[in-house]
Amino acid sequence: MVLTSSVTTASVGTVVGDVYTTLVLPGRLLHGQYKQMGYRTSVLSRTIEDNGTLLSPLIPWNMGGSFVAATTGVPTLLYAPFAFACWLSPLFGLLWALLGRFVPRESAPARQATQAGRVSSSSGSTAPAEA
Repeated sequence: MVLTSSVTTASVGTVVGDVYTTLVLPGRLLHGQYKQMGYRTSVLSRTIEDNGTLLSPLIPWNMGGSFVAATTGVPTLLYAPFAFACWLSPLFGLLWALLGRFVPRESAPARQATQAGRVSSSSGSTAPAEA
């Protein structure tokens, strides 16, 4: 699931070129799937952050890449090898998912409530899921 989210987010960022759309669109598309599979949505959020916000400065036609290049006067392809956080963070996210580390799942009661069409709140009560 993390690999799918990573590829989707990076693809949207590459095609659309807008950071905000890159962050919102995959989140809306994959939120239900994460809930259905029992993963916490914090995993989706982290994956989108790793592959959306942090890869943005490495794509020359993306808003992030064009901003950094225009501000510093350095072409994107010249500074990309030195932007360690931008390309290491997505790789570590995929590594953690592959190893099964730092990819928390919902508790059994929360998973059952989600599958029953109800969303549990932090107080332990349940409320109907919004359509």
